[in-house]
Parts: sequence; structure tokens; C-alpha cells
Amino acid sequence: MELKTNVLYLATTTPNVGVEWEVGRHYTAALTAAYNPFRFGQHEDAQGNAVNRKLHRWLTEAEIRYWFCETFLGWNVGVHALGGEYNVGGIRAIPALEDTRYKGWAVGAGITAGYQIPLSVRWSLDLSIGLGYIYTRYGKYDCYACGEKKGSYKKNYMGPTKAAVSLVYSLK
Repeated sequence: MELKTNVLYLATTTPNVGVEWEVGRHYTAALTAAYNPFRFGQHEDAQGNAVNRKLHRWLTEAEIRYWFCETFLGWNVGVHALGGEYNVGGIRAIPALEDTRYKGWAVGAGITAGYQIPLSVRWSLDLSIGLGYIYTRYGKYDCYACGEKKGSYKKNYMGPTKAAVSLVYSLK
């Protein structure tokens, strides 16, 4: 059994933890949870309006992997399913989120490919990428404090659904 954390999520201030265990000679199953509870301070836009900065989200993911050599070592392929909710906006560094807030939920699934590199007896680095489909429903809001709702939307997305650079600790 292994415990892991995705360093890419940590870079977006999103704490996360995953657990992966062997379910067959070449197969593992994994569950991951990520939650961003942090609030960021308000800032003023060019017109002097107070803007709420938010990056709230939670995400769960389940994955089944097939390992070509042995479990927890080398190349693997798999399938994953994910779901979560988000409330993001007012982020200056991302143009699409600077003046707009999005609040909604998403579900999806896809295929993954990865490679796990041993660093020591207990530590590894797990690199993984996934492609697939996500369905999301969301509301679009002005980013101002108590911003007005601009509308409700739904979207079908096909493309990257997973990116992970995970630090892994083996319990075996």
C-alpha cells in the first residue's frame, strides 16, 4: 500500500492525499481526495470595486491501473473517474478568472498513463497524465462582492483530465 500527494495540487494551495493498494498481480486501485478551503483577501479592480478572490474546490478521483512489470514500479496504464465542486474567481494571474467567478460541479472519466520512479526503499515519484471527458454545470457571476449571476451553463469537455507529479511513500 502507498500514500501519495500530488505536488501540482499543492502548488495551487490545494491539500490532497491519495492511497493506492495492490488488487492483483499487475493491478492496483487508488482513491484520491483534494480540498481547497482557503479564502484569499479582497482586492480592488481598476474601477475601485471590491473583488472577492476565491479558489474553493473539492475533488475525488478513483483509478484502476495495470502495471506492465510489477506493481508500483515502472510504466502503467489505467482508467479513472472523478467528481467535485468548485467556486473560483477573482484571480488576477488567470485572465478568464480575473473578472468572473464560476460556481458549479463536474464529473468525468478518462484513461491514464504513468511511470513510477523509485527514489529510495520507501519513497517514489509517480508521474501520471490522463485524457478523457468531463461534464460540468455551473453558474457564472461577477467577481465583485455580492456579484450578480450572469447565467447558468453546462459544458462537455474532452481533453486532459489528469496531471500528477506525486510524492509517494510505501507502507510495505
